[in-house]
Amino acid sequence: MAKAETKKPMGGLRSTPARERIFEYLNTHDRALALTDLERDLSAVGDRATLYRTLKSFEDAGLVHKVVGLDGVIRFALCETACGLHHAHFHTHAHFSCTQCGHLTCLQEIELPHIELPEGYHTNEVQLMFSGTCQRCAQA
Repeated sequence: MAKAETKKPMGGLRSTPARERIFEYLNTHDRALALTDLERDLSAVGDRATLYRTLKSFEDAGLVHKVVGLDGVIRFALCETACGLHHAHFHTHAHFSCTQCGHLTCLQEIELPHIELPEGYHTNEVQLMFSGTCQRCAQA
């Protein structure tokens, strides 16, 4: 998964120690992360509500997108490039969920085709999820 490239710190958001630490945490992982991952590893940064509000502000600023895993858990992944403030998040890449380790990764190289919906339908989100064994688990 590519790391977000921002021209301004935090994609235009005001930089705070908590935001910087959470952004760095997301940036050091090659997979989408659940709120429980952040709670476990970043408890000193803030409580569950603080962590979620920060992730939501990152999503609104175009730094992360959320992915619903096959287990129903919402995970957050850094965007390949910063989308910018108030950009409509519409990512058209596939995701992969490993059935052994549980990691969910973005497959940026697999772009979804544009599909024209019937008149009157409006798309908010498109997801394509593959499941199976990831590269790391397959080599183990």
